[in-house]
Amino acid sequence: MPDGRRFREQAMSEEQLKKYVEEGLHDNPAAAANWIRTRVVQLTQELQKWRPEMVAQVHPYDIVQTAAFKFSAKMGNS
Repeated sequence: MPDGRRFREQAMSEEQLKKYVEEGLHDNPAAAANWIRTRVVQLTQELQKWRPEMVAQVHPYDIVQTAAFKFSAKMGNS
């Protein structure tokens, strides 16, 4: 159904929903920006293991923002 959970999508557990609400990603822009910045730093540190020419094509903010959007959409559909 267009307005329901997608095919094979699992409902989030109560613990996952609680964590999502506590992190403030749903209604707190500052918390969401901090969540993104923290993960960009983590991703950038992970990329240090790779050769510079491979990393040149990576855009950490794009990757993390896409993950944040998907995470938020997934939590919102639960």
